[in-house]
Amino acid sequence: MTWLADGGRLGAMAELKITLEALYRSEKETIERSRRSAALPPAIDQKGERASVARAEIEAEQQRLELAEQGRRSKEGELSDTEAQREKFQGQTALVKTNEEYTALLNEIEQAGDRISKIEEEILVAMDEIDSLGSSLEGLKRRKTREAEAFEGEAKALGVELEGVQSDLAVHDSERQRLARELPTQHAAAYERQFKQSGSGIARVEGSTCSACHRQIPPETINQLIGGELQPCLSCQRILVREAEPA
Repeated sequence: MTWLADGGRLGAMAELKITLEALYRSEKETIERSRRSAALPPAIDQKGERASVARAEIEAEQQRLELAEQGRRSKEGELSDTEAQREKFQGQTALVKTNEEYTALLNEIEQAGDRISKIEEEILVAMDEIDSLGSSLEGLKRRKTREAEAFEGEAKALGVELEGVQSDLAVHDSERQRLARELPTQHAAAYERQFKQSGSGIARVEGSTCSACHRQIPPETINQLIGGELQPCLSCQRILVREAEPA
């Protein structure tokens, strides 16, 4: 009878050890995927922002070119008006009756001519700027479009990875919860409470310390673990798993 009782106890201990090891591994996988799942969305957003910045640079350069062209057209309109004004003054020279009026009219014609020369120079400068902006814009478009497309491609790849990570996370977390339910009721509740509180509910014994909080584990607790009892770390309250045995 004692032999049967001991055999049953050893069998239960073996099953518990298997459950704890599986729970430890499952929780580790869950935590890793949870962290990756949390890290991916900001990384995706960053890639999207960098793509937007690259495309915004193209837009800004395009606007500079459009403003330069607007400036040139404005100068051309001003030139046309000034030329028309000079022609008007020139047509009035035959109608003036005094030398003073004629002299004043000639002065207006001369000023209009000076203004025309200045506007023509400004138009030439504007055209040179437009040519330069047009050339640089083409090169910028090629570079920044490639850059934006690269960032968008990276964001898309990270999005695909996120879907896979979230799918794996659901699988591993479901397995983690299933294994936790196989623990004795009081330990299962304590485990889930600790997992929700700190992000993990189980830790391995490494030497004589807890792998989670790195505090010393009392010898009596280690002896109880060896004896097959479930024990929490007295410092962090995580359920302890015995040190991995060499293969």
